[in-house]
Amino acid sequence: MATLARLSRDFSVRTLAGLVALLGALLLVADATVPVVAAPDPCANPGGDLDRDGLPNGWECGPVKLPEGRLNLKRLGAKPDRRDIFIECDYMKTAAKDLQPTQEALDQVAGMFANAPLRNPDGSWGITLHIDAGRHSVNIPAGAPRKGNRIPYEVRWPQYPFGKFYRVKAKHFVPVRNRAFHYCVFASAYGKTGSSGIAFIRGNDFIVTLGDEGWVPGSDAMWSFWQASTLAHELGHNLGLEHGGPDSYNYKPNYLSVMNYAYQLDGLIKDGELGTMDYARTRAADLNERRLVEKKGIAGPKLLARYGTRWVCPDSSVPTDTNVRNGIDWNCDGDLDDTVSQNINGDIGAQDEPLLMRLVVWNDWKNLFYPGGPIGTDSETPVRTSGPEITAEDLRAWKARFAQRE
Repeated sequence: MATLARLSRDFSVRTLAGLVALLGALLLVADATVPVVAAPDPCANPGGDLDRDGLPNGWECGPVKLPEGRLNLKRLGAKPDRRDIFIECDYMKTAAKDLQPTQEALDQVAGMFANAPLRNPDGSWGITLHIDAGRHSVNIPAGAPRKGNRIPYEVRWPQYPFGKFYRVKAKHFVPVRNRAFHYCVFASAYGKTGSSGIAFIRGNDFIVTLGDEGWVPGSDAMWSFWQASTLAHELGHNLGLEHGGPDSYNYKPNYLSVMNYAYQLDGLIKDGELGTMDYARTRAADLNERRLVEKKGIAGPKLLARYGTRWVCPDSSVPTDTNVRNGIDWNCDGDLDDTVSQNINGDIGAQDEPLLMRLVVWNDWKNLFYPGGPIGTDSETPVRTSGPEITAEDLRAWKARFAQRE
């Protein structure tokens, strides 16, 4: 009986091994007979836009002839299967007033886009931001033409600066680039406000103006950060972002983006430290100012636990919390026990009354609008301006409110 059992067991083992071998052989045959299907070549579909960056595949695959002239984005580093955004930055510069964007500033904002949480068809992540600012440029290949250049210095442009801007653009910007590039001028100032810039929302033109006498950085590093974050802010308007994300309501504690004036010039609070330059990379929960539950803080994905925020207290002071998911003392009374009605972003109405509303936010990166103005098309998208931006005086007043909590 023992012998019979052993033979049965040996037979079962051999049979199982044989079946495994047979299955493997069949799979090898199947692999050999099924052809490998290559990914479609985007260049074979020149009118498509595989990476959805607003630039047709054909424009990113090689030189194309457009009514305005010859455009060669491939030579400038474009790829049809990875998102690309192109900017030309001209600038004012004198021996006494150097407004040329620093290389550090351009590298910072390009790095922000390279780190975008967006997957490309080629499997990579991020957006390649190509900035042609002449000698100081980024993601412009060696040997490729650089058109960014110095323009005549003027202390102050008019309150509505785009008349001057378009005269400069007509003289210094190659017309065919208008079909693929955003155009930016680092100018001194405009109007009487000392605004940091102005842009067209869903357009392709913007201005950075940090030359007013009020803009005095404490260090070279701060100056580069101001240039980079303001460039990112104004470009964000071109890409469809407003000061509150989907709307213009500013200083929302749940809108963690450099589009928010609370973070434009200092950066976001992340991992307990101030200074991260980014658009909102996740969607925080909306907040109803009429019913704020302090123990909930700002709900949303786990990533939010790495972020802090600022808000307006009943006495108008501005405190800081370094973890938005751990509960927030909205009414600033020292505990998290309350459900309150509080104007946490400080908005006021026409009669100086506090405005209580639902503070709606979104994920900026997932809502970028790429084909602003005439980019990628032969017709312009209707646009409107962002209006004058934060001033140096506004920034000082905002920071003075921090001191009230210290």
